[in-house]
Amino acid sequence: MRPGRRGRQRTERPDGMVRHLHSREVTPQCFGAAIPTQTTKPNDTPSGHDFHKFITHTYVDSATGAREREDEMATAIEMENAAEAKNKVRYPGIETTTDGSGAVVWVESHISQGACAYPITPSTPMGDGFAVEFANGTKNLWGEPVQFLEPESEHSSASACEGFALAGGRVTNFTSGQGLILMKEVLYVISGKRLPAVFHIGARALTSHSLNVHAGHDDVMGVADVGWGILFARNAQECADLAVIARRAAEDSETPFMSCQDGF
Repeated sequence: MRPGRRGRQRTERPDGMVRHLHSREVTPQCFGAAIPTQTTKPNDTPSGHDFHKFITHTYVDSATGAREREDEMATAIEMENAAEAKNKVRYPGIETTTDGSGAVVWVESHISQGACAYPITPSTPMGDGFAVEFANGTKNLWGEPVQFLEPESEHSSASACEGFALAGGRVTNFTSGQGLILMKEVLYVISGKRLPAVFHIGARALTSHSLNVHAGHDDVMGVADVGWGILFARNAQECADLAVIARRAAEDSETPFMSCQDGF
């Protein structure tokens, strides 16, 4: 006996195998350390002419097992990716903090060509926001600079939208309360001409004894008979979503739409 590697004792046998005395590692002395060890039981140790057959089977079984494990891992990864893709939102959007007015301005400054509006509470932030985009030279998704026109009243702004749409432009408007009621005459004309305009309404209460700037659907119900489609958003996200949906529905059906949200 002689000291082996790392101080372990080993013994040489006639069949060319080396057995470490305190382990079951069996290593072919003639091949050195380049060949992986094989753990065996005492009675399973190959001898003599079976040695090369034993080594060949060991390598084949090891390679086959490795390939099978790799295939299993690849399959598991593919299944995991497929599950993630299935649960993933197709259009996740851009996370931000805003109110309904800001959401509407962001959408309309990307998909419309212009806005004709007269500011009135509580829809003023929408008109102001679009005017800022116009002043900054913002371009829509098609590379066209957005336009903004502020005439002398809501009635005039609706008439301007009528002409804009009649010329083939994609136009929008922002109004509320008494302003929406004031433009009612023009709303009949826009729907009668089948112009696909989209007006955004900050719904506001109407009262007979004094002004009311708080939320209510009185103004929208006051124009419910003008032949427009009417959509109501429940939150800021739906304000953005319905701005796009209303535009698509209006252009597909050649019917003007109002996209409404509660005011203050």
